[in-house]
Amino acid sequence: MKRKTFIAIFAAAAAICACEQIDIQKYDDLTSDRYLYFNADTSYVSFMTYGGADVVEYPVILQASGFSEAAQKYGIKVSKSGTTASDSDFELPSSFEFAPKAVKDTFFLKLKYSEKFDTDTLTIALDIVENEVFKLGPSNRVHRVLHVHNAIVKPDWWTSSVTSYYLGTYSDLKYKTLLKVIGHDLDGCTNAEIRYYALIFKQWLADQAAAGNTVKEANGTAMTVAVGQ
Repeated sequence: MKRKTFIAIFAAAAAICACEQIDIQKYDDLTSDRYLYFNADTSYVSFMTYGGADVVEYPVILQASGFSEAAQKYGIKVSKSGTTASDSDFELPSSFEFAPKAVKDTFFLKLKYSEKFDTDTLTIALDIVENEVFKLGPSNRVHRVLHVHNAIVKPDWWTSSVTSYYLGTYSDLKYKTLLKVIGHDLDGCTNAEIRYYALIFKQWLADQAAAGNTVKEANGTAMTVAVGQ
């Protein structure tokens, strides 16, 4: 099956709020320390959730303790001791630059699918590199580990509320079918957006049933969702 490139852009407000708080200040010269840190320390990434893409541009979000009027360079390196993926499995940008007037910015780590991800979970460990502009932020946020695979697993956004009001009880088969129908994952979506896609999925299930092709769960029961009109 022909695979494609997928650029993932996620809302990260909740994750950033979980980070240690540092007062936002303005930095226009190199005499003031500015601290840089990741928005999370660990992530799990599955190619399966990106519609069969063989290249995923995965967003890695960074937070700074203050902002500057000018763009400022920063460094990221791969930690060889914590990385099990090979160089052919991923690609870092050639350079990194924090956007002007921003306290949050994103770079994209290119993940490259191969069949080994079907059976193995490989890790990519990243470290922030201190320079003359950016000092290291909180110690638990200067190291980032991505666990990359091609398995279908229950996503964090499929909460008890999503089960009760929108998509019903989770199953791997339902999740896989949902991804096939709407073409992308729902990570970062609001409740209103999840409801919108649940309605699309509900209509698709109804259309399949009307055509005599009722979609069933692994136990033989009809696949359903909880969302109402």
